[in-house]
Amino acid sequence: GIVRIIVLGSALLLGSVVVALAGDSFAHFFTALFLLGVGWNFTFTGGTVLLTEVHTPSERAKVQGINDFILFSGLAISALSAGMIYHFFGWMWVNLATAPLILAILLPAIWLRSVRGSSRMTTGRERDNRDSIRQARESFNTGLRSPDYERIHGDDEQLRALVGYLGAEPGGTYLDLATGGGYVAFALAEGCPDCLVVAVDIADEAIAANAERAAVRGLTNLEFRVVDGIHLPFADQAFDGVICRYAFHHFPEPQATLADVHRVLKPGGRLVVADAVKDEADTVDFINAFQALQQDGHVRMHVPDVLLRLLVDAGFEERRRHMTAITFPRRLNAAYRELLAKTPPAITDRYLLEVKGDEALVRFDVLNVALRKRP
Repeated sequence: GIVRIIVLGSALLLGSVVVALAGDSFAHFFTALFLLGVGWNFTFTGGTVLLTEVHTPSERAKVQGINDFILFSGLAISALSAGMIYHFFGWMWVNLATAPLILAILLPAIWLRSVRGSSRMTTGRERDNRDSIRQARESFNTGLRSPDYERIHGDDEQLRALVGYLGAEPGGTYLDLATGGGYVAFALAEGCPDCLVVAVDIADEAIAANAERAAVRGLTNLEFRVVDGIHLPFADQAFDGVICRYAFHHFPEPQATLADVHRVLKPGGRLVVADAVKDEADTVDFINAFQALQQDGHVRMHVPDVLLRLLVDAGFEERRRHMTAITFPRRLNAAYRELLAKTPPAITDRYLLEVKGDEALVRFDVLNVALRKRP
């Protein structure tokens, strides 16, 4: 890139100074002039191009003209005064005096290159996050319509425990984060008619279907909204409680999501999280590789202690927890079979993995935890 050319040119100019100071033989003089010429062309070309990048098209011609005038005026003055400078200060100081000027170009160029590199990394991470969210949206818009979805994901006993953890009270406002098919949201709204329940998800088609169901049931205290999966579009301290079931492992930036959850919760507000976790004996990270093959926006399952640490570090304190389990069927293809073949049975046995023809059954432990926002 242009900045790299400027950095290289500046380095060659510094090299010219070093060689010129190292001796006064013909070889030293020739090498110094060669480095000076190449370095000058690199910095001049790179700087000229960079100058046009930071101005609008209407400004470029004027800025280029001013730049050329200043540059070549400086060259003319330097050429005409070179003999006098050499006479009064000598060869060593003529060279040393150029070093600060070269460094004034080199150091900002290095800084700019690092900033641009960081920006590219950030852009790449954001692109990966949006790809993950898009993948999850497409998967859940399709999967949530399946008649098997609620049968697989439903667990009435767990649901009662989670609702109890949240402790919804009349007059309160509660957020169901990543509501999916509305399994938790409907239970909350029906169980606490005087509460307001706001349920959000990235799956726009599922949200629309949920809203229709809520209208049919006459649930005026239940709202469904589509979110982008990155930010929560709510005011600070808008909710008395937040509940999130089977979604944490889909969050591309869990710390950022938790910071947003912390922001929208009132002081002392409750957070309830239920999510499948990685077995602590899974030293080869089998389960995350297995889940990634489904291409449903899976990001990462954590072992229970790591998940708890993420929650606590985000400004929450644990109140209660218990473990449950969920079993998923998965249609096997070549990629799944290859992964299973190279994974030690001691690992797959931790998930009670059972293969039946073209299908595998996998059992995940689920961490259910109630937390409170620290003052």
